[in-house]
Formats: sequence, structure tokens, C-alpha cells
Amino acid sequence: MYPKWNSINFDDLKGVPYLNGLRENEKGLFLIFDFQSGNMLIHFNDYFVLRVIDEGNALKTLEQQSFDGKSWLFVSTNSDLIDWFNDQSYSIHENEYKHYIVVSQHKILEILSSVPPEIVDGIHFASN
Repeated sequence: MYPKWNSINFDDLKGVPYLNGLRENEKGLFLIFDFQSGNMLIHFNDYFVLRVIDEGNALKTLEQQSFDGKSWLFVSTNSDLIDWFNDQSYSIHENEYKHYIVVSQHKILEILSSVPPEIVDGIHFASN
């Protein structure tokens, strides 16, 4: 069993959001979420892996982690996804990234990224 995920808290972004969109291009991975306070964009500039699972099919994960209904962004340095990626890549990027977990109302998104995500107002992003 892997350790509990560490919560990354935001004072103004509480509650589990709804995933409204996902886009990937040469500028990175863009996740658009609906929060009670409005739309927000989470941007991963540099990432290695994206894994998405419907929360209804992530029973083992939900059992192992303690979700409080307020936290939605987590980080870990030890996980099965890290083990899998290191195995697949022969560990050529080992210790270059962290495992970020975004929990939404219907999906759990897991990202291996070398830099933390940038969080911006989703309305501002839509106008660019």
C-alpha cells in the first residue's frame, strides 16, 4: 500500500469541482473545472503521463485515500503510477517529477509532471 496523498489547499477554491474540459497540445495539458466560485483552468506545462479514471471505478483508490470533500488537489512522490512509469521508461526520468492527483466529482486525474500546475481563472483563459 502506498502512503496517503498530500493535500494542496487553496483558500478560495474549496469543494470538489466538476471537470468541464480537457485539452492537450504543444503548450501542455489544460484541465477546465467548474468550482462553486467559477471556472478555473489548471495548466500542466510539462508532463509525462496522464491517467484518468471514473471515480465509480476507482474503488481501491477511494478506499485507500481519505477524501474530505474539500480538498481536490493532491501530490505524492510514491505511487503505483510512478512505479509503472519508471518501469516503462527504464527510470530515465526518475526523481524529475511528482505525482499530482486532481479529484473531481466524476473523475480522478493523475498527472506525472516536472513542474507544479498553474491555476488561472478559466474565463480569462477562454478569452485568449
